[in-house]
Amino acid sequence: MTSNYRKQLIRAYVEPEYMQYLQYRFGWSDTTISSIAWKSFKLAVNRIRRDVLITKVCNDLLPTAEALCKRKYQSHDKCVLCQRQETRNHIIRCTSPSRIKTRTQLLGALRRRLDYLETEFAITETLCTAIAEWFETEVVEVEKYPIRFHAALKSQETIGWRHLFAGKLSQEWLLLQEHSTTITTVRKRHSSIWGASIVEIMLSQFIKLWELRNEEVHGKTEEQQDKIRKMKLSIEVKRLNEMRDVARPSDVCLFHDDVEKYIEQSTSKTIAIFISSHRRAIINSVRKYADRSLHGATSILNWVRGDNNENDAAIKRIHTKQRNTLLHRKETERPVKQSQRRQTTMVGYYTLNNID
Repeated sequence: MTSNYRKQLIRAYVEPEYMQYLQYRFGWSDTTISSIAWKSFKLAVNRIRRDVLITKVCNDLLPTAEALCKRKYQSHDKCVLCQRQETRNHIIRCTSPSRIKTRTQLLGALRRRLDYLETEFAITETLCTAIAEWFETEVVEVEKYPIRFHAALKSQETIGWRHLFAGKLSQEWLLLQEHSTTITTVRKRHSSIWGASIVEIMLSQFIKLWELRNEEVHGKTEEQQDKIRKMKLSIEVKRLNEMRDVARPSDVCLFHDDVEKYIEQSTSKTIAIFISSHRRAIINSVRKYADRSLHGATSILNWVRGDNNENDAAIKRIHTKQRNTLLHRKETERPVKQSQRRQTTMVGYYTLNNID
């Protein structure tokens, strides 16, 4: 019995904190968050065993184009298929042929699983029709459905239909299953297990959709991935090179005279190394130039060069030396005092402060 104490203590501390985070993140009330079938969610997650991806899906942490643009990892927030803003909802509801096919497969898999569980036809039809309606219009008109299902539909709407693809199923669906009148050849499955099957299908199908989206964005083969990566990195190189006119004239060595030629002759790995090693130096140069108000100043190298190119070799050597100095500059280490080298132990602290 004592072997489970540690896990239970951790759960007792973490679970309330996590629920508060979800309420803050998604604007859920106490009633809303308690209406989610958490037992079904837990059972389904244990079946899938994709811990990292499940964490991102269930907490809305997927790196969509909107999220990447907001965090300044890329310069746009557009879907690669339709050029609309790529949000979490858009990934599910995108009108491209590949996404439509995926949604059809999702509804087919859900229907097959509900049929296998010998679910009442009315429940299956209502749930699948409501999901299909959300796919089309992003709104589910509750009044179109029988009164018997209004509580489940309204509860799911309060939670959010998009959260159904993150495993957040309303307990009202479980109550409908408990009171269903389907005649089964075997004993009716427990409602939590029935709900876990639905959550498992929704999460599994959304993971397949996300993997499809990644193939469409990054490429399927290594050659395609490298080509797309080089194209994205080229945009960043051009953006950094455009800062040449607003950087310090003495830091001209950080930039390319012909950026197009450099991109053409370089691999994606080479460009990535250039960006990681030069970005900070370029940004610092722009910032320092703006702080000192040196706009319009001419680099001393331009005076050395003059009107001819006789001193190009010397200028190139100067640029190389400046680049190495900027990129490999080491911070001066402060001397550590003898008293700071070793921390006093707790026992020593009490001994020093002991008063007889």
